[in-house]
Amino acid sequence: MYLFLFASGTKFLPTMLAARGFSVWPAVTTTLTRGLILTTYQKRWLVDVFHKSLKQNAALGKAPVRRRVTQNNHVFAVLYAMFKLECLKTKQHLSHFALRAHLFLKVTRIAVDELQASRSGNIS
Repeated sequence: MYLFLFASGTKFLPTMLAARGFSVWPAVTTTLTRGLILTTYQKRWLVDVFHKSLKQNAALGKAPVRRRVTQNNHVFAVLYAMFKLECLKTKQHLSHFALRAHLFLKVTRIAVDELQASRSGNIS
């Protein structure tokens, strides 16, 4: 675990944190402005949202594979699925999670319609 310290006035804090397993790296600059910090976190937030979508919508971590070839194939399929999701997101003007919810709702409606049709004897 890494911790960056910005202009800490005491030497006790870094040694205490290092003793608890933190790697303490002093920041190179102390002239950080509010705008620079906000810009950095806004960029980081986009990466976090993309990573969350990779894990939840494209099932990046759900492949029980052990061999390198199958892992590579799974990662390629996930990245291709994310490309398709991005295309749909641009076309539909919805987020990945909204697209997933719409797809789930549509599939559920189709399943209910087929169930009702099978109960009435109108199986197609």
